[in-house]
Amino acid sequence: MFDFQGYLDEVVDAVRSADIDAFAARLSLPLAVMCVEGTAVMTTREDVARAFDAYRLNLDRLGVTDYVRTASALHLVGPGYAMGVYQTHLLRNGVRMVEPYSTAVTLREGGGGRWRTTSLATAVPGAAHWFRLPPFLDAETDGEETVVAAPAAPARRNAVRPSLMVVPGAAGRREEP
Repeated sequence: MFDFQGYLDEVVDAVRSADIDAFAARLSLPLAVMCVEGTAVMTTREDVARAFDAYRLNLDRLGVTDYVRTASALHLVGPGYAMGVYQTHLLRNGVRMVEPYSTAVTLREGGGGRWRTTSLATAVPGAAHWFRLPPFLDAETDGEETVVAAPAAPARRNAVRPSLMVVPGAAGRREEP
């Protein structure tokens, strides 16, 4: 049986330790990424590295100290093929930086029993720009940054105003919560 939570923990560990090789080893290219802005396809390791670096930069800028992915569903569709759903939790010293968001993934078992993500879908606003996914890159940004609002958190004890995500290279667009 596929250990989906273990898989998610390995991906989180790769992000936390800035290990692009371990992260990339968990993906199958081309990788389809569906989000609010549309669908993008990562076809090269450079695409993956750009998304990885942008994601890590945003985690650092948000001051994230606790980054957790929790499996909520897994369906084995056939031999070596699965569909899963997980939630991402981003916190700073125990305080939520954004409301947890869900992501759905399809996975294939590759050589040596290693599972890899072949596609993912997320409804988090700004995801395409946050991960610097093609074709949502601006060619004429001159390194400027854009701030994209994170999903709003409902009012509750210890809640904070939705954090803003800094998006490198996506000049000219700013969304407020």
